[in-house]
Amino acid sequence: MAQSAEEKLEITVREPRDFTSPELESHLGEEIRSHAAQVVKGLIEKAIDGGAVQAKFLFDFAGLNASPPPAKKGESLLELMRRELELEEPPEGTVE
Repeated sequence: MAQSAEEKLEITVREPRDFTSPELESHLGEEIRSHAAQVVKGLIEKAIDGGAVQAKFLFDFAGLNASPPPAKKGESLLELMRRELELEEPPEGTVE
């Protein structure tokens, strides 16, 4: 699936030496967006070839991260205290 050398795109980034910071950020954002499809394609190809880092990034980005394990209902604090202190339940109707 990898591209041959002649199929690879020539990537050029203009040198924005005279840009102010907001203009520079805008320029770099445009450059990145213009190559986004090729970047994602490359990440997918690396993931298919066994790249765990690329696969994890893509799964996280797509919202396919693992579901948390179901919560186990444990012993309540009251049950734990009764057991540890060996307390008995008072007879029904004797506690207000």
